[in-house]
Amino acid sequence: QMFLINHFLDQVILGQPAPDVSQANVTNGVSGVGSLGQQVSTCVQAQGRNPNFMLVDVSVDYFISGQPY
Repeated sequence: QMFLINHFLDQVILGQPAPDVSQANVTNGVSGVGSLGQQVSTCVQAQGRNPNFMLVDVSVDYFISGQPY
């Protein structure tokens, strides 16, 4: 079976959720509260295995350059 997790840390802009680019280093982090690593650990405890795919809302390339690719 394929196992996917969605990991978003959004902010609300004009009433709509949007990626919180200022928190991308936390959201996509290996450890810490709200990190992708923490969510993976939680899923491993619940499901007994790592996810096959991890969907994030801000890529590292975007975070570094500030431009979509």
